Amino acid sequence: AALWGAKLGPGDACTAALAQSLRCLRVRGGIATIRQLDRPGLLRFVDERGRVAHALLTGTGNELATLNVAGTEVTVPWTELARVWRGDFATLWRAPAGYGEGDVAGNTAWVAERLAAVDGQGPPTAGREALRTRIAAFQLAHGLTPDGVAGPLTVMQLARASGDAEPRVTR
Repeated sequence: AALWGAKLGPGDACTAALAQSLRCLRVRGGIATIRQLDRPGLLRFVDERGRVAHALLTGTGNELATLNVAGTEVTVPWTELARVWRGDFATLWRAPAGYGEGDVAGNTAWVAERLAAVDGQGPPTAGREALRTRIAAFQLAHGLTPDGVAGPLTVMQLARASGDAEPRVTR
């Protein structure tokens, strides 16, 4: 949250983030997912005894991950993390005003503006289906499921592709 300029108090972190115009995304994936998202986030670890710990991922490399553990930065080989990390990753993202999860309506102008900036084709032609087609083309080009819906991953990739100032992992 601090990387976003936000302070989350006690209680549920996602509820506190929402009050500051941020949303939580929890995914289960692998290194490819983390590289695709290209943003800091929490990794959840479980050891052989079932004990759970978390660390903030701040950097990625081909062989190494940079983590912040209780304020201390450490660099660890991905192969070593694989012993305790099962792909659980959580991060924050900023939704455009009027965003409704998975909905093109309510954030149509933002999506259309970003698509025009990214693909250079100008504003989408009128109609919901034309916008869905452009969204699907963007998704396909960026390794996302081309469903034509501007869900969280699509919004994050549109923001990234159009140069929004958001926290990123170091490489």
